[in-house]
Amino acid sequence: MKKNTIEISTEKKGELRKGILTLESELTFANAKELLDNYMAKMDKFDTLVMQGNVELIDLTGIQALYSIRKSLKENKKTIAIGIKINEDTKNLVLRSGFKEIFETF
Repeated sequence: MKKNTIEISTEKKGELRKGILTLESELTFANAKELLDNYMAKMDKFDTLVMQGNVELIDLTGIQALYSIRKSLKENKKTIAIGIKINEDTKNLVLRSGFKEIFETF
């Protein structure tokens, strides 16, 4: 299992600070807490979060973790851009779970 990481890009004068959340392989009960802890530790260091990567396996806990991050960003008036590659079965799971807004940017 690869780690899901958040890297903070260097800030250029006058630009928004950017966090890049790279999701790799799976987002499940086994690693969702680590992802959320990593996000919470770094959330004050960026203004916009870019979610990228390739998710092959996700469970309800992983879906809830992504939803929680998204909700936190919105509440803190931060922006999000999403470029996650996800297979059709996994995407259908997310949509059927009622969390379709995970794929929407703001």
